[in-house]
Amino acid sequence: FEASLEYALGALSNDIYLYHLGGGWESETHAVPGLHPQEDPFRFPLKLRESHSVYAESGEMDLNYALEQLIAHTTRRGRNLQLVLQIQNRDIDQVLEAARLIRNDLVQRANQPVEAAPTSAPRKRAAAKRQPSRRASKRNGSATAKKIKRTAGKK
Repeated sequence: FEASLEYALGALSNDIYLYHLGGGWESETHAVPGLHPQEDPFRFPLKLRESHSVYAESGEMDLNYALEQLIAHTTRRGRNLQLVLQIQNRDIDQVLEAARLIRNDLVQRANQPVEAAPTSAPRKRAAAKRQPSRRASKRNGSATAKKIKRTAGKK
């Protein structure tokens, strides 16, 4: 899911003006995001900032990662985030409380510095910088070639 979301937002974020968020627990797509279907937002905390493994254990969508990607592709790029919550079979107080909690979390994410922004999906390793070979260094006459010549003579 995370790879598809990242690809779609990277390729299409300028064309998307409205995002839909529903429950992410197994097949319960109309439940409160971040809660099991039997839980309510007054008695149980919404899981909005858990680690990737916590969501994977429960068979849930990584809501932390999804919300962070929404912020990264909208507010951090100077665009408004318009989000529709689809929650069914709940009383209006539970829907409003869930909306309030999710909104507060999104505002906090949007206002925190980019380097402190949490991400829970696994990141790719950065490629190591390639060093020129001795032969290439000698041909180019670079400082590396001179250093190699000096150390070679001291042995």
